[in-house]
Amino acid sequence: MNQDLKGRLEEIARTPRPGPAPDVAAAAARGRRVLRTRRVTTALASATAIGLAATVTANVLTGEPGDPPPVTAAGPGTLTQPGTFGWLPKGYEVTRLQTDGRMSSAEANAAGRSGGQGDPAAISLNVLQAGAKVITGREPSAGQIKGRPAWWKVRPGPQVPTEAQLIWQRGKDVWASLIVTDPKVATDGVMRRIAESAVFSAQPIALPVKVKGVPRADFVAVALTQKPRLSVTLGITLHQSRSEQDLTITVAPARPPLSHGKPLKPNARVDGHSAYTGVRRPGQGQPDYSYLWVFGTDGFDVKIEAADDTVQRLQASGGLAGLYRRITLLGTDPARWSRTPPLE
Repeated sequence: MNQDLKGRLEEIARTPRPGPAPDVAAAAARGRRVLRTRRVTTALASATAIGLAATVTANVLTGEPGDPPPVTAAGPGTLTQPGTFGWLPKGYEVTRLQTDGRMSSAEANAAGRSGGQGDPAAISLNVLQAGAKVITGREPSAGQIKGRPAWWKVRPGPQVPTEAQLIWQRGKDVWASLIVTDPKVATDGVMRRIAESAVFSAQPIALPVKVKGVPRADFVAVALTQKPRLSVTLGITLHQSRSEQDLTITVAPARPPLSHGKPLKPNARVDGHSAYTGVRRPGQGQPDYSYLWVFGTDGFDVKIEAADDTVQRLQASGGLAGLYRRITLLGTDPARWSRTPPLE
């Protein structure tokens, strides 16, 4: 199996979905997978991400109030979802949208199933950046999708019973990919119907969060998990040479905090709210990452993690606590969410 495809399928299979409550230990694994910075070079890109750990640090809450650093969001700043499903098999529903401006995906799962490890009932529609090299010339033809040439990266059949990938050209140097990990859906006819009905229109993504005073960004990624539990993560890259995002902000409806499945004892307070602070040390030449997790803010838990050099850039405007105070939450009703750039 093509290694890019294998990596993407494994990512779909192992990525945990948000559980019934925030869990520091679970977030350490989940955060490093949920929001990925994709650099598309073949069929699908390699990915890196950001996460959390539970080692306490003191520099998270430091910094004097002051003017926030200049803000520039990626491109025009509006985050868009260029592709989504027009038809899904019975029992399936869209659960997650994800984009970083270079690759976007819409994921659907069977109702009541997570699509995670041990339950790989997932369908992923991916829109690849213009100019991406997605075929080698050795893939078997899949005929046409909407009059455009298509190929099987992994063809449905008994030799690959639980996963398949169809890729097609939407226009000049514009591609889409459909990955299925449900054996009942991974058939020629069903996959073609999903692909034929896909809608590509670059719709702005509505988000329940706005942020002021973020340092100038090269680009911004977003992961919006809609079901079974709402969660939004903004991944902000300041240094493209770095393998992880420099700053992530995650908001999710408030729940009692957990660590390794057990109640978590907060170790700080921010503006009257219980909070947890710490540092993650990835090693291998990467910077340390400090984080602040504030519980029960207007019905949300807010989690911020930043590389230490980014924390230093935020010190003049209050550090991570100052950034937390510049976050506006728009509630859990999607009708109130904003489709304008999340970074102001």
